[in-house]
Amino acid sequence: MFDVLQSFLNDKFSTDDDTVLSVFKAFDQDNDDTLDDREFEQFLKQLFIKNAEGYALTRQQVQDLRYLVDLNQSGVVSLPEFSLFWAHCVKSILSPKTALILVDLQNDHADKLPSDTKSVLFSNLNDLTDRHFGICVFSLESFPVDHVSFLENFPHHSHKIVQYPRHDKQVKLGDYVTLQMDGKQSKVRLRNRECVEKTSGADIVNHVTIPKNSFRAYKGTDASVDSYSAFRDASSGGRDTGLLKMLRNKEITDVYIAGIGLGSGVAATALDSVRNGFRTVLVWDSCCDVTSGGGDPTDTFSLLSTLGVTTVMTEEVENMLNCSNRRPELGYVSVLNYAIALKTLATQSSRKARLESEA
Repeated sequence: MFDVLQSFLNDKFSTDDDTVLSVFKAFDQDNDDTLDDREFEQFLKQLFIKNAEGYALTRQQVQDLRYLVDLNQSGVVSLPEFSLFWAHCVKSILSPKTALILVDLQNDHADKLPSDTKSVLFSNLNDLTDRHFGICVFSLESFPVDHVSFLENFPHHSHKIVQYPRHDKQVKLGDYVTLQMDGKQSKVRLRNRECVEKTSGADIVNHVTIPKNSFRAYKGTDASVDSYSAFRDASSGGRDTGLLKMLRNKEITDVYIAGIGLGSGVAATALDSVRNGFRTVLVWDSCCDVTSGGGDPTDTFSLLSTLGVTTVMTEEVENMLNCSNRRPELGYVSVLNYAIALKTLATQSSRKARLESEA
């Protein structure tokens, strides 16, 4: 199959009227100025492609996507509807702006890994850092020495616990406890002292290449709150690390995630990425858990997949970055984000009109 959309990839993408019309006409086979389900399906088969072969889409998938694009629910896609779809949705599929987020690649975590695991992990991670991402962000734990999650500090905080993991009120490494801190309840997982700020254990491992376009986002800096996600502290309304603002400012659409702590920091980062509307990709073989355990990886995979995270292997990433592999799962996220944005805009306009009529 010839990739009709090849000429619009990345920096060649255009939203001018002549471009949109030419693409629309290429699929409007009966020249009735609309795309019916059959014609729209042909467009989708060109939009979602891998190595010049279209992904197989079910009839229901085609109808669901057409429903979201067909704003007036006429049963077909008109040129104005296609123009909006092209500019605000297709752009992120054919011309994505990408970020690589590397989670907890720090000496204290790497030292817990078996040597063979580290060898494979670092090789895959270096493959990723050699790729052409828009930006690369290292998410790093930077705990104060008196952090509430350190088991060594437990005697200083035991009087603040409002929920123990067991009736005997005994705690051990890995337990989750709920504390009353500064008028708010905070759930923390007890751990050994690690990644303390300004120590070598908190430094990035020297086995992974640090790209020139890289940034650092620090988490865990509040001694009273636990932290896993690269985006924020674990507590409700917790401190923002600044990562979201950075990604928004750079107009990032696709977030690729890898690192240490698959069942904790990596998973939490992926879920927050989805919640914030990014097309989110977890690079499975560039992740691992520490030997102290992070739960069953298959459970993590199932959870993330169910909640909208696309999982790939390291070798697949290059073709996704150059858009020769355009996966439907990520396309669905683009379409849903587009539909949600339009619905939000319509709601805001309706509310504004109502307030003006009542004034």
